[in-house]
Amino acid sequence: MVPLSYYCPKCLKRNVVVVKREYRKGAWHYYYRCRSCGYEYTKKRFHMRLITVHLPQFYIDGLKQLVEMGRYPNKSEAIRVAVRDLLARELWNRREGMLISA
Repeated sequence: MVPLSYYCPKCLKRNVVVVKREYRKGAWHYYYRCRSCGYEYTKKRFHMRLITVHLPQFYIDGLKQLVEMGRYPNKSEAIRVAVRDLLARELWNRREGMLISA
């Protein structure tokens, strides 16, 4: 098992390892497991799109600090995690709440 710095999509702890790797259809497929909660998953490869975002300098400095501390591999990944968390809190959780109350 190879340790990674990925966050578990279930418990959001940074304790994920690769448990299996196989070559299929011309590409490597990785299987991951969280050592904290035991959740097993694969990562889907999404097509990334480039967008331009204007940020204040102190936001950029904060992102650089997070990368230097080793919390994220790069600024882009830190921004993706922040956007994912925002969507989970503001959009996806509200949908679940609407479905439960209905």
